[in-house]
Amino acid sequence: MKFAIITPLLALTLITGSALADSKFYWGANLASSEFDSETGFSLDTTGIGLKFGREFGDYIDVEAHLGFGSDNSEDLGDPELTYGGAFVKFNLPFEKVSLYVMGGATKVDIDTNTVSGDDEEPGIGGGLELYGGENTAFVIEFMRYGDDNSVDSVSFGIVHRFNFPRLR
Repeated sequence: MKFAIITPLLALTLITGSALADSKFYWGANLASSEFDSETGFSLDTTGIGLKFGREFGDYIDVEAHLGFGSDNSEDLGDPELTYGGAFVKFNLPFEKVSLYVMGGATKVDIDTNTVSGDDEEPGIGGGLELYGGENTAFVIEFMRYGDDNSVDSVSFGIVHRFNFPRLR
């Protein structure tokens, strides 16, 4: 199911890349290590993938959407799945080949195991570092907290590609 969702999104991104060459849009993909903690004390560690899509509004402000999937091969929990995402306002501090950022916004967390199931919508925060190797593509290190009472703490490593040219100062 996840493969069926992600593959068309990535294909659409690659196909429309040349059409977006002069736009202020960007996309990213990452590998994430995430920990779900509920207000009832239930905890789950997952490994998964994440996608992000965003638009720049000048050098210092972006709007960004995240979608992440995580799973664990624990037979005790019935092959648990974790889905999380959100919409964020991102504040950038750009330098020559580095951009530091913080973000905040609304998030949704959904968990499904044989013992715990449900979803929750709460505020989320995060921050990270983009290291540019080229004019438009960067390696990203990011920490996010999706939610508060039923939260997902995620540390991820990935890439981001900006369609505008050039990104560097």
